[in-house]
Amino acid sequence: MQSERTCLRVPRRAPPPTSLRRLLVPLGLGLGLFVRAANADTPSLPSIAAEHVSRHAPSDTEFARRRIELSPAGLRVRERAGGDDLEMIQDFVAKRLWFVDRRRGISHELPAELWSSPPPDDGAVPTGGLLGTEPCAGHARRAGRRGEWRGRRVESWRCLDAGGETIAREFLDRRHGIVVRRQTADGLVDELRDVRAREFDTGHFSPPPRSRAVGAREFARGAPAIGPFDERAPGAVSAR
Repeated sequence: MQSERTCLRVPRRAPPPTSLRRLLVPLGLGLGLFVRAANADTPSLPSIAAEHVSRHAPSDTEFARRRIELSPAGLRVRERAGGDDLEMIQDFVAKRLWFVDRRRGISHELPAELWSSPPPDDGAVPTGGLLGTEPCAGHARRAGRRGEWRGRRVESWRCLDAGGETIAREFLDRRHGIVVRRQTADGLVDELRDVRAREFDTGHFSPPPRSRAVGAREFARGAPAIGPFDERAPGAVSAR
């Protein structure tokens, strides 16, 4: 009886792709901090862990929550929605930045030329904001009152445009020396909650040792599926 040859297909379930939107949110925060840190004395940054909340105050709409770990050595930003799997890691000392997908065990390093040079000081990109060591950096400012916010002693500052109009209000934490709350004139709020002093081990601001380095395409879209398997190819095993 003549054997019947079959062409086998080896199924492979590719990992779910990583949402580009979820990449860009922590990236935007990280790049904004790098611009400030690159032009500041990074040893002056505190060593803390906190929760970052983004929301729209007038409508009481919350956009996102992220876990932040910050020190003079670096920054880690981890998404809280969807399972804490996506993370951005910055090493201030080595000037390196990675995206990490902990569930898939992969990481992608963003080329330094895309983020390591601060933008020109033309007023188009503000350098102040959450986590900054100087309130209203890049803008005129006016000091307000000292007081307490969420149990923390803070200084209130009004950030002004060229015409003297208020564009944002920022709270500077007097203990840690960073901006812990910023609210723009249209009600967009970024704030740090549950701020706690914390020390980090050496190597904390780098990807896990066992993570696999991949390109941007695989990180964002998943590994390509394996094509059809043909038993006639060299080394193939036929099924009978």
